[in-house]
Amino acid sequence: MRKKLLSLSLIVAMIFNIALMNIPLAVSADENEVAFDYENYSIDYAVDTTYGNTQAIQITITNTGDEIIENWMLAYDDFYGEVSEIWNGIVATTENGKDYIRNVGYNANIQPDSSVSFGYSLIDFTGTPSSIIMCQDRVTKESGYTAELNVVSEWGTAFNGEIILSNTTDNPIEWWEFTFDSNFTITEVTTSWAASVVDNGDGNYTFKGTYTGIVAPNSNVTLGFQAIKNGTPEIDNTSLTEVKFIEETEIDIETLKEAEKANVEALNVGSEYTPEILEHENGIVYSIDGKFSSILVTDEISALQALYNVKTLLGISNPSTDLISDGNYESEIGDFTSYFFNQIYNNIPVYGRSVTVVAMNDGETLSLDSNFINIVDINTIPLVTISEIETEYGVDNATLSIYSFDEYETAPVSMPTIETTSTTDDSLIDIVLMFQVYGHVESSFEEQKAMILSLSEAVFTTFPNARIYVLAVEDDGAEFLKDEDDNDFFTAESSMVSVENASFTQYDDYTNWNPAFQKIIDLDTNNSFRENVPKYLYRIAYSSGFFGSPNQLDMTDIPGAIYSEFRYGLVYDDNFAAKVLGVSIDTNGICIMYDNNSAQIVYDHICDNIQYVEPIDTQIRLGLNWENLNLSTPITMGGTSDNDDDGLTDWEELDSEFLSSYWEENKYDVIFVKKTRL
Repeated sequence: MRKKLLSLSLIVAMIFNIALMNIPLAVSADENEVAFDYENYSIDYAVDTTYGNTQAIQITITNTGDEIIENWMLAYDDFYGEVSEIWNGIVATTENGKDYIRNVGYNANIQPDSSVSFGYSLIDFTGTPSSIIMCQDRVTKESGYTAELNVVSEWGTAFNGEIILSNTTDNPIEWWEFTFDSNFTITEVTTSWAASVVDNGDGNYTFKGTYTGIVAPNSNVTLGFQAIKNGTPEIDNTSLTEVKFIEETEIDIETLKEAEKANVEALNVGSEYTPEILEHENGIVYSIDGKFSSILVTDEISALQALYNVKTLLGISNPSTDLISDGNYESEIGDFTSYFFNQIYNNIPVYGRSVTVVAMNDGETLSLDSNFINIVDINTIPLVTISEIETEYGVDNATLSIYSFDEYETAPVSMPTIETTSTTDDSLIDIVLMFQVYGHVESSFEEQKAMILSLSEAVFTTFPNARIYVLAVEDDGAEFLKDEDDNDFFTAESSMVSVENASFTQYDDYTNWNPAFQKIIDLDTNNSFRENVPKYLYRIAYSSGFFGSPNQLDMTDIPGAIYSEFRYGLVYDDNFAAKVLGVSIDTNGICIMYDNNSAQIVYDHICDNIQYVEPIDTQIRLGLNWENLNLSTPITMGGTSDNDDDGLTDWEELDSEFLSSYWEENKYDVIFVKKTRL
């Protein structure tokens, strides 16, 4: 068992503050090509070659609209590596430290139905961008410039004029447009190499930078023209706009999620299994079954890199800074390895929060599980120091941890509603429900517990002679939850307080189910199961990945066993899995994904598969002067069936000290006899 450490608690609430932009996006089925399609432009991202830890990337921007794209700039959700040796573009950084890629001047504008391309080398690549979006816009410059009108020469009503546009800041003014009102009429632009002019009517003009589209810091540009005057030439109501990087540009989170989902689907094209992505009501994904990255995972570093392809789905900003390795586990029964990561915030562990990556030993990703929580701007400076805690409590292993909660884990789990039959059935059935009390996500545990309680109530209503075993599976063990009389099973008269009070333990490693399977085998070996009674065995498995073991297969060989699997993830094909699935089919079991309707499915499955046992060849003599009567149902020990109208149940009419002891001694719980009436 892991050593329990004294922890300082920081309570954290999860806050989402996302600006949505509703931008369409498509992902290519080729994992080396991604296409981002927007309303008036598209961006094609292609990996030309890969050599070692470096990729050669080529980007093509196409103008699909009707207007010129000016001064293009691109924002990435992440470069997923170090950009170097860039051509036809430059990596720029804003005052706030945001990196983006922009044009190099000569390729700044893109005409309709035209494209520009650039490329770069990506060193130590970790994945493929989930989003690339244009991040420039034309904005009004409120200050930082002056505009001066000069009359250079004049003759009659005509004159040569110039407007000197000065940049008084330390940053360039890019792809400017200068608009003004005047009391003159421009007839010709004499510096057409510097600007073009648009006559907006009524003396309003717009000069638009051409070759001199950029006014350098603390510099100016002169705009010459000829005009016809009407009094002393004047300009007013001036306005200057420029095309610049927009710091407020938000890459749409929902678009990123859809892109990452589409990428997972594309990676699994041609696969035998459809990928399964499970998410909470708030949209954060907690399980993916299927290939989710093209990165070959062979160690902790590559496992971390693989998470970049789905980080938005998981609510992770940067896997490299938000996660820390917690080792790996190579399966002894399957060709796969699990890589474990703990969540950290400001280098402080977040208690119980982790991500597990599962990959085949050849590197192909198989699945992941996560209970990562988004933490926003919390103070991680403790009120007391670790040394003070160690002194106060006399310990030498204190550590600082963040304890966190979120709305989907603290919200009460509703009890599933089950539609039951209107009649009761005295059939004897034994039911075993195996569920994990050690796991990754507490909400899954609460869902399973609610299902077990609702199912038990429904089963006992319909089958009053049923026994239900609830087997709590721990990290490397299993225990039956007891009734008030310390029995390993519950009956219709039992209290299920032990199930209601069952608690959850956060556990990030793989759970060993073999002890649970052995417990069930022991029930049969020790004759604890009732003889000649159908035994419904249900395994509710939270963890994804492979399943199957020798103990599991032995368990399914128990006479009368009907074996079923409920899972939160896909079952992958290997020798054991195929055998267990085959046994489930052969025994009329079911194998389905766990959902809100699971309790109803289990109840219906039990009702649809009631199997009466063969009559026991036993003669019971109770007395004289009895009357033979044909029975419509078998007599069960303590049963409530009544085949006549004399006010006594069938069992009450047969019950005697001799019969009860004989019944118990021989383990006969159902007997077909002719009913007697004394």
